[in-house]
Amino acid sequence: MTIQKIKCYQTDYRKNEYFLDVTDKQKSIKTDGPFTTIYLNPNRKKQRIIGFGGAFTESASYVYYNSDHETKKRIIEGYFGQDGLRYNLGRLSVHSCDFSLNSYTYIEECDESLNSFTIEREKIYVLPFVNAAKTLQPDLQLMAAPWSPPAFMKTNGRMNYGGKLKEEYYPLWAGYLIKYLEEMKKHGHEIEYLSIQNEPEAVQVWESCIYTPKEAIAFAKVLGPLLKEKGFRQTKVILLDHNRDLIAKWMEGIAEDPEVLPWIWGIGIHWYVSEDFDKVALIKETIPSLHVIFTEGCQEGGVRLGSIQTGERYARNIIGDFTRGCEGFIDWNLVLDEHGGPNHVGNFCDAPMIVKDNQVIFKSSYYYIGHFSKFLLPSAFVIDSMVSDKDLSVLAGVNPDGRIVVVILNETDRNTAYQIAINNQKIDGFIPAHTIQTWCLDE
Repeated sequence: MTIQKIKCYQTDYRKNEYFLDVTDKQKSIKTDGPFTTIYLNPNRKKQRIIGFGGAFTESASYVYYNSDHETKKRIIEGYFGQDGLRYNLGRLSVHSCDFSLNSYTYIEECDESLNSFTIEREKIYVLPFVNAAKTLQPDLQLMAAPWSPPAFMKTNGRMNYGGKLKEEYYPLWAGYLIKYLEEMKKHGHEIEYLSIQNEPEAVQVWESCIYTPKEAIAFAKVLGPLLKEKGFRQTKVILLDHNRDLIAKWMEGIAEDPEVLPWIWGIGIHWYVSEDFDKVALIKETIPSLHVIFTEGCQEGGVRLGSIQTGERYARNIIGDFTRGCEGFIDWNLVLDEHGGPNHVGNFCDAPMIVKDNQVIFKSSYYYIGHFSKFLLPSAFVIDSMVSDKDLSVLAGVNPDGRIVVVILNETDRNTAYQIAINNQKIDGFIPAHTIQTWCLDE
């Protein structure tokens, strides 16, 4: 193909310039001196992209619920509109997590019959937020993840502080998850992806439950057949849903018990603790049929106003994961208050949107995510790319309509000249320090 039409969009957060069209400025650049080369091979397609999104936690939904009409509109349009981030993925917690107003389940205490099961609680804050998102993104795909089974099903008798699911409760807990899928479906929401457990190797002061790979696999073998029996065979079951440093251990466990493979779809990854992106490539190298999706990441420690490093962290992680096989990206809380909450155990975090006094503050992470999600569309393919200088990070893909999208991240203090080499063409470019660019290349 011959590139005929070129567009370049740039965000310089320090100058309050967001998705600025800098095409004409790029066209005037001639790289006569030293430059970095970005090599693209559009003929070498890799994984297909599912999309991008964020989490409809009860806390995020509470902030949305208590916002005025104009603020709600900015949130929904900013994330799900065609002029926003074009999100098409969302994550839900199965009953409470730390970003809930308090701990709760869907049943009365110790109800092993599940006759008291109800998702009435989610009708207050969460479902109205999801419904609003679907007005602009009717193809929204939802993932659900539990943080802990009800206390009576666990070895420690508590939802918090880890503990394990008692083996005798595997069938009941699987039935509970099926009830959740059924109730959500009744309210118009199909759950596309279902995690076995959020962060199964972390003992937290909030809702948490520990599984070894062997235990999670054993539970998946109970859940999978029940999903099939109850008409949810298409629900995609996710294992791990935890940090990259655990990937090798969990892949070894799955490889040792291949009988679980018919019942699981893929591996969920988080970014805490480790940025060893090569571990992500290990998933496909070990079991090529497994899919990979990023299911949670956020800036910890409360709100960081004006921080460009937060946005750079998001872009670095997206590039690192997608160049090694990741297919989708789901951020943590969609929106939080000015404290980074509410959070019922004080585990405050940042979010791409912060609401204070009915004003939406768009963080650097919002714009940096947008350089991917606005341009790399669902069903795009990641294509082969290579950079001659480690100062720049690059992710390239080709959309269903044939448009080639190239995202370039410069985290350094140096301005950098570069050339994009594609087929027999070379396109000159220049990226200032601490900026991000997206190129759109068309025939």
